[in-house]
Amino acid sequence: MHLSFIKFKIFNIYLNDKVLRVMYDWLFVIVTAAIAYHGLTYRDENGESEFVRLLFGCIALLFCIRVLMVDIFKLI
Repeated sequence: MHLSFIKFKIFNIYLNDKVLRVMYDWLFVIVTAAIAYHGLTYRDENGESEFVRLLFGCIALLFCIRVLMVDIFKLI
């Protein structure tokens, strides 16, 4: 089954609606930006950052920038 034919049964909304896609894109950007910010700025009680949090913060930042530039701004 193709993704454009998937239907939410509760709200009766199709995924091919442009407004809904933009809303999902902005929601994704906000959530991944928050995860990236937390992962990159987190410090433990000694003032040191953890490698795993930095790694996942960088990965979240890459996804955030990718969706922002490609899906929202349509630069690529």
